[in-house]
Amino acid sequence: MKLFLDWMNTERGGLRVGNKTYGLRYVWVVDHQKNWHITKAIAHAIRGAHADFTFAGYSSDLSAYAAKQSFAAGKVMMTWGAATPSVHSQNNLTFGFLPPAPIFSSSSLAAIATAADAIDAGLSTSVDQNRCAPGSCKSSIRVGFIQANALYTKTNCLAAPGWADTY
Repeated sequence: MKLFLDWMNTERGGLRVGNKTYGLRYVWVVDHQKNWHITKAIAHAIRGAHADFTFAGYSSDLSAYAAKQSFAAGKVMMTWGAATPSVHSQNNLTFGFLPPAPIFSSSSLAAIATAADAIDAGLSTSVDQNRCAPGSCKSSIRVGFIQANALYTKTNCLAAPGWADTY
């Protein structure tokens, strides 16, 4: 974040909106705190820095609280690590860079299946020929899932075993 803002301010002269250019500054709110602690910290940072917008860190649980506080303060918030759809759908001021977890999780499984199909067809080779030989690669793949008791996994990962079966 700091590198981006330094680049934006020094190399680009700030953020251009219409015919005006604005310098950008930031207040870093650590995200190891939980729930209402992060909401209070964000509220303080928004007021103290006179923020025009906010960014959320990498955490769907904490970004959900950040989104609520940013919305309450009337600020647009961008997320780059919140994959839980409810983070972005809870209000009309929160936007995200990453797709919902079902998209990137299922596409990862699809990539593994595609690679195994290529090995089985003799179009590619496996790094470990003992593990994945042509003709048996895809059938030898085993997928396991660990589900944590968190918003992210509850919202997105319950369907993961079905995604694995799809491919």
